[in-house]
Amino acid sequence: MSEINEAIERGVAYVDREVDASGAWPSHFFLPMGRRHVESPPFVVALGYLALEDCPHPAAKAVRARSVDYLRERMEPPGLWRYWPVLAPDLDDAAVCSIVGKRQPWGDEIRNLETFLSWRDDEGRFLTWRQLPDDPDSFVNPADSVVNANVVAFLGDRPETRAAQEWLRSLVLEPRPAREMALCYYPFPVNLYTALVRANQLRPELFDDLREPLAERILASREENGRFVDTLCAAQAITALDCLGAGDAPEAATLVEQVLAAQRDDGGFPECIAFVGYPGVTSFVSSALTTVCCVEALVRLGE
Repeated sequence: MSEINEAIERGVAYVDREVDASGAWPSHFFLPMGRRHVESPPFVVALGYLALEDCPHPAAKAVRARSVDYLRERMEPPGLWRYWPVLAPDLDDAAVCSIVGKRQPWGDEIRNLETFLSWRDDEGRFLTWRQLPDDPDSFVNPADSVVNANVVAFLGDRPETRAAQEWLRSLVLEPRPAREMALCYYPFPVNLYTALVRANQLRPELFDDLREPLAERILASREENGRFVDTLCAAQAITALDCLGAGDAPEAATLVEQVLAAQRDDGGFPECIAFVGYPGVTSFVSSALTTVCCVEALVRLGE
């Protein structure tokens, strides 16, 4: 237990150093030919906030406060966010940022329900992008399964989200190759499974019937050596399994070893691909995001 507590302490200290006074979380993206660019999108800030939400460490509370300020400053009426200033707002950013924003004193300023509902395809699934009348540079892409999980997590169970819910449920209950799981902006099936678990935690009425199959799918997503492809997936899997009541599964011990072994001397954890640019030619990474996801997993173990 002391090893876990020490890892949490060092991880939180690292993130506290990395997140600046404005609440910006450092992130990078890689273009073809290996060109690396620094950025700080609201999406990463919101994901980081959610991962730190249950961490009782005082420094984690300070990071959350800075993060909330960053998100509010970048919100656009009626409650939308964009990944880059040069892009139109999208539903993945807007959903995750809205989940955080709705819990803040200024949450009543987020009035985006009608906008979200207007971004559905003919099958009732939510599109990441939409051609807006006043924004000719925006564009339409296929419905992404993880994006839909995030949108449903924000909107909850309502008639307008039922089609998306059933589509997502079918992706879990009817096993299929990764290429058929509508992962446009995410690299691995486990990204969908853990997003659905987070949706269930935020909205207990969602996907509660999938708890057992989700645990099975998460464990089946491991490599032959019993580990995940990277530290971020391992950390997210630990958290998800714990949420599903399967945190004491024998296989989880190997994942804990994988996470603890990955911590660097500076307290941070390695950059891992968190999401990709459609059709997968651009990779987005953040050591700070990986670190808070590892902290989240370790905090749950400590509890």
